[in-house]
Amino acid sequence: RDSLVTLSASQSREPDYDAGSVGLDIAQDVFGGMTTIKLGFSRGSDVVLKSTDGNFSERARHWQYRVGVTQVLSPRWLASLNLEAVADDGYLASPYRAARVFGATVPERLPGTRSSRAVKLRSVHAVGERSSVRGELRHYWDTWDLKATTAEAGGTRRLDGGWTIDAALRLHTQNSALFYSDNAAQETTYVTRNRQLSAFRSWGVAARVTHDLVRWQPQWGLQLTAAYEFKRFDFQDFTDLRTGAPYAHNAHVLQIHVSSSF
Repeated sequence: RDSLVTLSASQSREPDYDAGSVGLDIAQDVFGGMTTIKLGFSRGSDVVLKSTDGNFSERARHWQYRVGVTQVLSPRWLASLNLEAVADDGYLASPYRAARVFGATVPERLPGTRSSRAVKLRSVHAVGERSSVRGELRHYWDTWDLKATTAEAGGTRRLDGGWTIDAALRLHTQNSALFYSDNAAQETTYVTRNRQLSAFRSWGVAARVTHDLVRWQPQWGLQLTAAYEFKRFDFQDFTDLRTGAPYAHNAHVLQIHVSSSF
């Protein structure tokens, strides 16, 4: 039985944000390698500062637990189920973000705790000798009454000459958090105008092309990858203050990188 243990640690420092994290991941093959079980844990801590107020200092802590099962269903069919639980505690707001109450600007106020859960089902099926199709569905919910669903479908095709092409379509929808308001009509304990906590829909299409620059062994080589993704976001209850209309925007993501495997 094969097993893999991965330890990770990181620390970052920005002008008004200090964060550190540590993680552990374990993978174990069982049933003759037909099933892989993965367990993971991460813990992070943040120190939140404010550039305009030298006396402002808050802390936040994050715990993440992961468990997943990958199953070989047939020589051409692979499926996986992953569960994730996250617990946040401390200062979870932004010292710069403002909300609106009766049209007046007030500092954002968020609860000091948040628990979230996510489950993702993914399946990959080979088509012929050089192609595969995949699909995945992810559902998220938390104690702030936020619920979101993401669906993705895509395919990969390997061509002659060391070329591989990949394309995918992604859809996302979510409702708003319990205390979100574009312009609150009454004073409440918690209030936010963070558009990431509002109700919105998004969709995106992506394409990626990979070329083998050098191939020494089947598992050793140097690759060039170029990828492009278009994203569209439509917010239902977040107003663009410049126009008075619901906020919407497009995003274009272009990536070019060289990678090696050995």
